Amino acid sequence: MRYRKLGSSDLEVSEISLGSWLTYSGGIEAEKTRACTEAAFDAGINFFDTANVYGQGAAETAWGEILSARPRDSYVLATKVYFPMSDDPADQGLSPAQIAKQIDASLTRLKTDYVDLYQAHRFDPAVPIEDTVEAFQKVVEQGKARYLGFSEWTPEQIQAAIDIAGPDLFVSSQPQYSMLWQAPEAEVFGLCAANGISQIVWSPLAQGVLTGKYKPGHPVPEGSRFASADMAVSQDLVYSDATLEAVQRLVPIAEEAGMSMPTLALAWILRRTEVASAITGASRPEQVHSNAAASGVELSDDLLSAVDEALGDAPHRAHPRPRRPGRHHAPLIRQSRQAVAPARGGGYRLLDTAAAHENQRSVGRAVAVGRPCSPPPPHRHPLHTRTTLIGEASMRATFLYAAGDVRVEDVPDSSLTHPTDALVRITASCICGSDLWPYASKPDDGPVRMGHEFIGIVEDTGPEVSTVEPGDLVVAPFAISDNTCEFCREGLHTSCVHDQAGFWDGLPDEGGQAEAVRVPLADGTLVKLPVAADSALMPSLLTLSDVFGTGYHAAVAGGVNERTSVTVIGDGAVGLLAVLSASRLGAERIILMGRHPARTDLGRQFGATDVVSARGEEGIEAVRELSGGHGTHVVIEAVGAMPAYQQAVGAVRPGGVISRVGVPQYEDAPIGFGSLFGPNVRLAGGPAPVRAYIEELMPAILDGSIEPGKVFDTTTDLDGVPGGYRDMADRNSLKVLIIP
Repeated sequence: MRYRKLGSSDLEVSEISLGSWLTYSGGIEAEKTRACTEAAFDAGINFFDTANVYGQGAAETAWGEILSARPRDSYVLATKVYFPMSDDPADQGLSPAQIAKQIDASLTRLKTDYVDLYQAHRFDPAVPIEDTVEAFQKVVEQGKARYLGFSEWTPEQIQAAIDIAGPDLFVSSQPQYSMLWQAPEAEVFGLCAANGISQIVWSPLAQGVLTGKYKPGHPVPEGSRFASADMAVSQDLVYSDATLEAVQRLVPIAEEAGMSMPTLALAWILRRTEVASAITGASRPEQVHSNAAASGVELSDDLLSAVDEALGDAPHRAHPRPRRPGRHHAPLIRQSRQAVAPARGGGYRLLDTAAAHENQRSVGRAVAVGRPCSPPPPHRHPLHTRTTLIGEASMRATFLYAAGDVRVEDVPDSSLTHPTDALVRITASCICGSDLWPYASKPDDGPVRMGHEFIGIVEDTGPEVSTVEPGDLVVAPFAISDNTCEFCREGLHTSCVHDQAGFWDGLPDEGGQAEAVRVPLADGTLVKLPVAADSALMPSLLTLSDVFGTGYHAAVAGGVNERTSVTVIGDGAVGLLAVLSASRLGAERIILMGRHPARTDLGRQFGATDVVSARGEEGIEAVRELSGGHGTHVVIEAVGAMPAYQQAVGAVRPGGVISRVGVPQYEDAPIGFGSLFGPNVRLAGGPAPVRAYIEELMPAILDGSIEPGKVFDTTTDLDGVPGGYRDMADRNSLKVLIIP
């Protein structure tokens, strides 16, 4: 085993370390935890990483029992704080009180007086970063931790902390990093290296996918992680046929080099000098030794080139981006009385830094003593009241010119036009099934901007915006609303009466399939996300923008509960997430009507009890046969075409509900005595007010209990958007994720 220095600390950590996320928090038995830990020491591993939230303290308790029997200086121990530890809303985050409480609880469970490394498990946007930094510094001053680190912070968040406390504050960064998830290379690695911060990376084997044991088109092996409901977390990010095919192309490369797949994957991680250690999981001692064998293995340039070629487009990669100034770039402001900063896509922005500098110091003083600062509103940097442009900034955006004609073109940079606007740099977007209707039928009457689902980082805000600020990661629903009118208060945001409310296609110069977007009514429309922009949860969180909320609305509007049977018509993303929603609401039987095996298999994962591939009268008869001859209590029509509505009428039982969502392509439909009126069938649904559901649905994504992001089976950048439309129209892709 080889060892590397951990950042600017005096700690030497093993290149391979042992983590406890899904295994020692309850995923395996106690005796296996002990056996794996002992195997780690035998293999020369001295670095052990855990967190308070793993099994709600179970992982820390397990290691407390095992490690306390060894000399304290024989191992390096790390733990983390951030995620909820109970049902109490206050029992989470990075407030000074929570940090003080949780470090003591962790030390008690770990049976030690100190940890070597105490880490912020995520960034907490709800707490002023000055308060978080001071609280962590106090933990070190009290001798309860030797050094500090963080996990999954954005470059802006890292820089903000460095600006406050200097580069010696942190010694480690813990991002997800593997052959299949290379995003941190773009910015995080370089920024951290320049400030003496090492990387200790998690999921280096992509949750076991890089072992090669998962084969495309084959069932998940019994006993593997993805065969366990408790341990198959974030499966959608790495478990697709395209990814598995890429991994299988690596197998002969590893064999020719005379090494195992885990050794190849871990040695690939350790080729980067920025990485101090790769955190591995193991449920058996032999896995520990297999992983440890990667230490000291060096890969030739030819082998690395072969790996890159084999992986192709499978990995998720981020690209360096010009940094726009924001509240997390104080050094830029302090350098001179005037500064010119690059704008996204070209051009430059002139900053009035003299006034900004003075205002910044005022904000700093207000925060330091806990007072709100007014003006400006709390935590908004006054720098964002400026905008004088030099040259013409531009960005790229998607247009639909006519049926089948999608183009990505340069357009003027989005900018603020109302005091309630926010400017958002898009970090993740997608193509929606509803986009395929105009893609198939739009006349050649001029181009329109496309896209209504996105996540991004706030870059600028109007003076009347108070709930989001530059640097915040946000998700936007597909309907713009003020979240305060009488209809919004009733949970019907799609009927908001504000004169700027509406849908994204009502804004001719904006759209979500672009590099940036102006968001009207930012306080009401945007919802902050408590994760980093490169979080593994991003695909699932993106579904909150439309398809998950729409599927959930279909189930709620239909009255789904534990006493109902449900039929879902359509195996697109909305239909599949309606299945997931019906399952979460307790439906006793869920029949999915779909004809694409890959999709209906996913539907079964989401909770479908039966699949009917037939259509028309044959399909209706199959549903009735499965439901005692009467049909189901609820039928969710998630297609939008008249044949699907007719199937719904035939499949619903007397007294039942047809719930329609999506974008129906018909105005006239039978509702008379022979269809709905006679059997007392009700019609429900409508455009989903997803803004009303985001906070309700988000926690289950954050804790990993659901993964709606599995509906994304293809990822592309903006250049690939036209091809993404073709693939979805041809049913080669279920839903395309866009990383601009």
